[in-house]
Amino acid sequence: MPRTTAVASALAALVAVTACGPVHTGAAATVGHTRISVAQVRAATKASLAAAGTSDAPQADSPDFERASLTTLIRNHLLADAAAAKKVTVSEGDVQDLLAKLRTTNGSDDNTAKNNNIPLSSLNQVAYQGLLVDKLEASVAPGQTDPTVLSTALTNYLVTLAKQRGVTVSPRYGAWDPDPAKFGVVAADGFSTAVKAPIAVPSS
Repeated sequence: MPRTTAVASALAALVAVTACGPVHTGAAATVGHTRISVAQVRAATKASLAAAGTSDAPQADSPDFERASLTTLIRNHLLADAAAAKKVTVSEGDVQDLLAKLRTTNGSDDNTAKNNNIPLSSLNQVAYQGLLVDKLEASVAPGQTDPTVLSTALTNYLVTLAKQRGVTVSPRYGAWDPDPAKFGVVAADGFSTAVKAPIAVPSS
């Protein structure tokens, strides 16, 4: 699979601890003045688990999956803020070109979605996110080609952006850790089970 798809998949990885500041009433989290609702987290988690075929598994009710989904939703907002700051854009044509290339490998969009545990209804948005990550990496680390260097550079940029914007998480889900090695939501005690959750449905 192209690295863009692998990068998009990485957006769903489970990560990190500790937040400060109030969370808006009824919100799962806030990124700056942007509110992520509890309903968004529930919908994202449900869709992701269904796509992965684990909705009936015992671990499907684990809070770790919700934390993974919330982490992805928060990161998507930060990526959008980074794109605005760096004046990076991804066109619909870019997305369709990528999906067309993936069809030559997978045969159809449905197969591409299934092969990557992505809800088919979210495939376009996930492709968009993957392309956006690629362009942002090139923007924050011009001239670099090493995937690790590029990923680290973007993570560090998002860490700085998160501190500027302010990220808060409802205690219901845990806490936010700005550490680049973690950079996400974990249980409030810092000891969540490592769960590789499927991609959360990006926020609209």
